[in-house]
Amino acid sequence: MSERRDRRRNVRQAMMLVNSISGANLGRIGNLSAGGLMLISMEPVGESNIYQAQFQLSDPTSGTRNIDLALQILWCAPAGSANTYWSGCQTIDISEADRNALHAWANAGD
Repeated sequence: MSERRDRRRNVRQAMMLVNSISGANLGRIGNLSAGGLMLISMEPVGESNIYQAQFQLSDPTSGTRNIDLALQILWCAPAGSANTYWSGCQTIDISEADRNALHAWANAGD
């Protein structure tokens, strides 16, 4: 198993992931790094699916900014409660500015 390169941080407030193409809500972000995220959804998402997505990143220091990225679903599994699924997502495309903002947010700690 390969190790993650980026620090991952748990999301304490509701942070929704939205499909940039359709506008559909994909689910809630459980944890997040510049390299990927865990998606918590009410429906399973297909492994290997690729999404153009966005979410709002709130930071007390830098304010709120929209993060736009492309994600690939690596895995999807039922969670402990009914109609809830966890999915591991890898960032496959993101601007340098958005990557830097995510990296700074993740390294700021909980």
